[in-house]
Amino acid sequence: MHSLVNKGSYKPFIKWAGGKSRSVNKLLSLFPKNIDTYVEPFVGSGALYFKVNFKRAIINDLNFELICAYRQVRDNLEHLKSLLRTFKYDREMFLEVRAWDRSDDFKDKEELYHAARLIYLIKTCYNAPAPSTKSSTWASKCAASAPSIRRKSRSRPGTSSRAAPPK
Repeated sequence: MHSLVNKGSYKPFIKWAGGKSRSVNKLLSLFPKNIDTYVEPFVGSGALYFKVNFKRAIINDLNFELICAYRQVRDNLEHLKSLLRTFKYDREMFLEVRAWDRSDDFKDKEELYHAARLIYLIKTCYNAPAPSTKSSTWASKCAASAPSIRRKSRSRPGTSSRAAPPK
């Protein structure tokens, strides 16, 4: 058996609307003392997932791109980081990446692109609701908070300033 609280340094890699990070301690008080299999039907940012110690975990969410992000972080982190490094931190890039899901064939692209899109949009859209490929209304609400032109570019020397659209 494992103790309930994970003393490790793992933390959520994104923020998520409806996240449980502020409620973790209260929720933990309601958990059993030991957990062998942790099941999280709506993982979101994973605040509880990263806090609870377990032998086995099953995570799920309705958002396909979110699950892609978890898989890519687990299985393909270096490629994901490489792709994200090519994304310039500016309004034009934000609008381009946001529009990827409007392409007819984007749903058939590698999970890597879905994961990168979600992470980039969340990291560059301050305080926005979680994105959904079923509706683009969240994106129009946060377009005004897209990266400000007052901020300097975060592109790195020797990298492309634009992400190549998925082919």
